[in-house]
Amino acid sequence: MHAPRFHGAQEYDAIPRVLESIEREVAVEWRFRLPLNNPGSSKPTVRILVVEDSPEDYELLRARLDTAPFDAISTRVEDEPGMSAALDEGSWDLVISDHNLPRFSSIAALALLRQRGSNLPFIIASGMIGEDVAVEAMQSGADDYVMKSNMKRLVPAIQRSLRMAAERRAKLAAEEAVREALQELKISRESLSDLTAHLESSKEAERASIAREIHDEMGGLLTGLKADVSWLKKQVGAEPRARDKLRDIEGLLDDVVQVSHRIAKSLRPAILDQGLNAALEWQAQEFEKHSGIPCHFRTNDEDLSLDSGQATGVFRVFQEALTNIAKHAQAGHVDVQMFATDKLVTLEVRDDGVGVRKQDLAKSESFGVRGMQERMHHLGGWIEVSGAPGKGTTLMLSIPRSRT
Repeated sequence: MHAPRFHGAQEYDAIPRVLESIEREVAVEWRFRLPLNNPGSSKPTVRILVVEDSPEDYELLRARLDTAPFDAISTRVEDEPGMSAALDEGSWDLVISDHNLPRFSSIAALALLRQRGSNLPFIIASGMIGEDVAVEAMQSGADDYVMKSNMKRLVPAIQRSLRMAAERRAKLAAEEAVREALQELKISRESLSDLTAHLESSKEAERASIAREIHDEMGGLLTGLKADVSWLKKQVGAEPRARDKLRDIEGLLDDVVQVSHRIAKSLRPAILDQGLNAALEWQAQEFEKHSGIPCHFRTNDEDLSLDSGQATGVFRVFQEALTNIAKHAQAGHVDVQMFATDKLVTLEVRDDGVGVRKQDLAKSESFGVRGMQERMHHLGGWIEVSGAPGKGTTLMLSIPRSRT
């Protein structure tokens, strides 16, 4: 039986159906997978290893088996070497053992079976067995026990034990299928995380490249145009209309310069090259300037140094957090605190706005929160967003510290 393959977290819901299917398949397999005694028989074959020192008791057991709704093929052994050899040589469906044997016992037979890693159903058939011993045997893994004075229970006990064995196999197969499915989900999750991280890294590199081109190429071109306009102003002299038009062009060029600077900063603020502290403080000031919401930044480590990937990841999450506050929080104040130890860097962003509900964070369209979680996951850290209606929202993240 092959375990089903899963290709994404969205298929978690399919696991219960898989378990039910496996249970049905294994039950059928256990009842009907064995060859029949003869082509004309509709009864399944059950192969039974009998641990019994008395030939007479074995014949009585065989007589009872002949009345069963299955074809029983049995072999008798008397001691541990005989049982070991039989287990090595044959394929069995059930073990029936007398309790008291001259050189063996049912408890020892059960222990031998389990030591060999076998989960075959095990029934004790005894002329006399105390209740304490029977309980001990059942606790050790025996499926049932039958008194030799009441052998009419033998066939029902065998049927029940085979059914229990099928259920155990179904459970084990289901657990293995779930383990494989979860492992595939884990691998898929890790692959997706690595791909996301690669895409984010590529995107950041592209942003930095475009920002440099805007700064260097467009900056140079705009500077040249402004110089040309200044030259033209000298050439046209006092002609009013020409000077007014050149002044308008010069104003437009100044606007283009400002726009290009703003685009370059949004792609990748050059201040990130001065460290995470400087970038976060600058972003807090920009947020306050554009939103009108006071934003206070504090840190316990003015000289904090992280590698470029970590600094960029934390900065982007901070940007996303401030964007969400501006859009949804209706906040009157934002407090930002970064705390660094030798091993961890923690950032807390707290606002006093309308708050957030857990169900809002769990919405399928909450891609902003998921994006922040993915960034922190790739950096080996975590992020938590909490809050309550009317009590503001707190975003907290933590990553392992990596010194540059």
